[in-house]
Amino acid sequence: MQKRLANPGLQSYPDHLIRNGKNIYLLLQENNCCFSKLFNNQEVIIGYCIVEDYREMPYETKNKLNAIYSIPSEIAIDYPIIISDIMIKKSCRKMGYGRWLAEYIVFDIYKHENISLNADGDGKYFWPKMGFESVQNQKHIMILNRINTVIRCSLQ
Repeated sequence: MQKRLANPGLQSYPDHLIRNGKNIYLLLQENNCCFSKLFNNQEVIIGYCIVEDYREMPYETKNKLNAIYSIPSEIAIDYPIIISDIMIKKSCRKMGYGRWLAEYIVFDIYKHENISLNADGDGKYFWPKMGFESVQNQKHIMILNRINTVIRCSLQ
């Protein structure tokens, strides 16, 4: 097990919202790193992560999964938790927020679930540090096998 990062100076764990069946985790910070003001409490969003569960998606969304996330349904069936997006405000990057948010999602919230994602850009280097593996013949698809699923797709 790898060493986990400490909370990088945040007041609390991410706020959790559910919108259109998507789980949205917001990283909030007191108003000293400006991005967008929330309500009247002077907190700003400095990052977010959007997670979806294939098992809870409407049928029409499941049919379009490959077009939406470039994740084939045969992978999503075995790796149903899909991290569809993660973003940290540019001025708040390289401070540990992204890694802390990813660790919170992967190791706390979905610690017993198989997870899939489409890793592009810096994600190709970031997600393997969390234990994700590339899927053979799938350019950017990565998976994290938690429950000893018989892998129907080949790993690189």
